[in-house]
Amino acid sequence: MTNESHLSNSSNSSDSSQRSGGTPSTSIPSSQSSKGMKSKRWPITFETIVKDFFDGSNCLVTCANHYFEGKYQDLFSKISSIVQRAGITKVLIIGNTFNYFASQITHQMYMEYPLPLPFSLACVELSEFYDYMLPPEPEPTLYIFISKSGRSRFLTASIEHLRLTKIDPDFVWFITNASDFPSKPYIQNVFPIYVEREIVMGTKSFVNSIFVLYLVTQALFGNPPISDEFQAQFGNLIQAMNDYRNNWERSIKIIEEYLANFDYLYIIARDPASMGAASFGALHAKTFTQSLTEGIYISDFFHGPFQILEKKIRHREIRIILLVGEKTTNEATIYRLVKLIHERAGKVLILSNNVAISKKYRDNPMVLVAEFDVEIPVMAPIFEIFILQLVLLKIAQKKGLLKE
Repeated sequence: MTNESHLSNSSNSSDSSQRSGGTPSTSIPSSQSSKGMKSKRWPITFETIVKDFFDGSNCLVTCANHYFEGKYQDLFSKISSIVQRAGITKVLIIGNTFNYFASQITHQMYMEYPLPLPFSLACVELSEFYDYMLPPEPEPTLYIFISKSGRSRFLTASIEHLRLTKIDPDFVWFITNASDFPSKPYIQNVFPIYVEREIVMGTKSFVNSIFVLYLVTQALFGNPPISDEFQAQFGNLIQAMNDYRNNWERSIKIIEEYLANFDYLYIIARDPASMGAASFGALHAKTFTQSLTEGIYISDFFHGPFQILEKKIRHREIRIILLVGEKTTNEATIYRLVKLIHERAGKVLILSNNVAISKKYRDNPMVLVAEFDVEIPVMAPIFEIFILQLVLLKIAQKKGLLKE
């Protein structure tokens, strides 16, 4: 994803996947990087983007308040009843780029659910759905699309196919920021994400989509989406984000120093929800710092990337960020990974929502630990991306990649 495709000055700009129609491009002048090669400079100042980032918690609260007021309770009840009444056997969560990344929280909630569910569930990328998964005839499947703009051509074509195939409109649901979109006459069930404006594509809509997806997923499982306990936990998350915002420069200083000069960055995740943040964080890193970055599962990292570290190919400067959630299933795997990173690449940065992991490495000079406390484990990506985007933007400023 290039800088041009990642800029957004409208709440209804098209989704960022080129296959889905792209976004309005912005001409970005060249600047000289620290290694003497020409690079693209963002036409926006650091202060402007940071201010918009910090508005993210307010935007999330605005979205949450719309749902806490109870105006969507009938829709939640409806989606729960459809699963039971219509004998739904499959649920597909369909999004592209950051919307697809956000859907990974539903994937994790489904895997961790303690009781048997009557349906299978899969999260798929929009182009994959369009190319390979369009149903040839009606079937007991629930289709939940996620799109900020609601206007990408693959989305419109996919929904039109469902209409022509005579899929029951009650089986098609939409999470979007758009109030008007081409498929509106067919789609009756819409959950808005309430993003008024975002400068960098996805920064607010990724977070708000996670929140709405959490509520929708609870309704799918037949649970009350909103409770007093959930609202209290959500309030604590917002307070933690605001506290971090008030001290962000001091909080990220040591992380900023660690990432100041790298050729390649790995962002490693253990669970699907954090993998969404890792993937989105990799897009941020490539966009802001113009450096090669990969979001990767810990299991995949053990097969391939470690050989790169061991051989130290071309003496590249490699940095590693490890995202550790509260419900990490096998802490021994984390310990083994950190040990191997020490041996082959040096220091490692851990963004930790796990008390045991934080305690073990807090005083280890080879491990940088950024701790946070999110009581709803699948919402940890909200805080993970909050930290990552601030650090990466600061690095972009130091590299002269932002408008002065």
